[in-house]
Amino acid sequence: MTAAEIARQLGLRRVGTAWRGSCPVCGGRSRFQIREGRSGPLVWCWAGCKPADLLGELRRRGLWPQPERRELTPAERRAAAEQRRRDERDLEAARNFGAAADLLVDELLETLPVADLSRGPLTAMKAAMRTETGLLVEYRDWREREPELTAALVAAGRNRGARLEMMLRHYLLGGAKNAA
Repeated sequence: MTAAEIARQLGLRRVGTAWRGSCPVCGGRSRFQIREGRSGPLVWCWAGCKPADLLGELRRRGLWPQPERRELTPAERRAAAEQRRRDERDLEAARNFGAAADLLVDELLETLPVADLSRGPLTAMKAAMRTETGLLVEYRDWREREPELTAALVAAGRNRGARLEMMLRHYLLGGAKNAA
C-alpha cells in the first residue's frame, strides 16, 4: 500500500510531499505524518509515538503488511540454538573485555589530539560495545586478531571488580579509623 492510499484511509490532508493529520496511536491532531520513501511509506508522529507502535496500529487496521514469518527448518533451529549457546558462553568474557577496553579507549581518546584520524575507529568501537550484540562482535573480532591482548583485557576486566572492592574496603576501613 502506498503512502497516498494509507493517507486516504486515515483521512489525512496533503502538505507538500507528505500527508498530515490525527495520529492513529495517540490521537494528536496534525501530529501524524506519512510520506513516500525510497522503499515505501515513512511514518512519523510529532508527539513522540514510537514507530513500532505506529506500524502496529496501521497493521491492526489492515493498512500495513504483516511481516513475513516462515517456519525454520530443523537445521536452522539447531544453528540458532548453537549460536545462542555460543553467545551465552562468550558473554561473560565479552563483558570483562568491554569493561577494560572501554577504560582503555577513554584513556586513548583523552590523550589523542582531536584531529588524529585514529579517534574514529576508537569512537566506533566504544559505540558498538554499548549493546550486547555489538560487544560480542567486538570481543570475537579482537579475540581472533589479537588473542593475547584480548585475554589480557578480559583478565583486567575480571580483576577490575576485585580491585574496586579492595579500594572500597580500604576507604571504609580508613574512614572508620579516621573517625575514631
